[in-house]
Amino acid sequence: MPDFVRNFMKGKRLKPAPVSTTHSEDLQLLHEGTMKHFSRDTRFHASRVFESLNKAMSAKMKPVFEQADIPRYWWGAHVLAEMMLDRTLMKQEPELMEDFYRDLAAVDLPVVVDYLEMAGLNEHQPFFERLNRFNELRYLKRYIEDEALVYSLSRVFQYAGASAEWTQEQGNLLVKIVPELEWVVENHIPELMEEMK
Repeated sequence: MPDFVRNFMKGKRLKPAPVSTTHSEDLQLLHEGTMKHFSRDTRFHASRVFESLNKAMSAKMKPVFEQADIPRYWWGAHVLAEMMLDRTLMKQEPELMEDFYRDLAAVDLPVVVDYLEMAGLNEHQPFFERLNRFNELRYLKRYIEDEALVYSLSRVFQYAGASAEWTQEQGNLLVKIVPELEWVVENHIPELMEEMK
């Protein structure tokens, strides 16, 4: 939920309002899941393994970003590390992605509306339009393709105002290092999973 708000409601962050036992069970569960996400995300980004992964990704991406004249290689490394973790997990356990999209399609939208409004996010029409598109396209599955992964990273840069649309040449330079970056991520996954237990 926090990631969806950030990605689907430009300039907004989810700051959940307290939820009590007087609220519906579905709303309580959504809140519990949201708070668990915040907790796990904080732990993940502070982990020793993620720091090591981020450094390794940055070292490999810096010369390519400089050659491609793309700013913020360090931020790109952070974002791409997360995208590549998703990619690797999808390749290793494809049923997780099927479960994710099945669960997403089954969401009770009125509960989500209530939760967003409780958090002061009242203009939620763009959120649901983008969520529906994300679900219809099964967007994360595109991370499996090298070119689509790099294109998604370029869209993140554009959305954040970090760069203009990348040229084909810039994208091609990054596509060339994806296999090497994937190897780095795959080598960090066992240790990361152990640390996140």
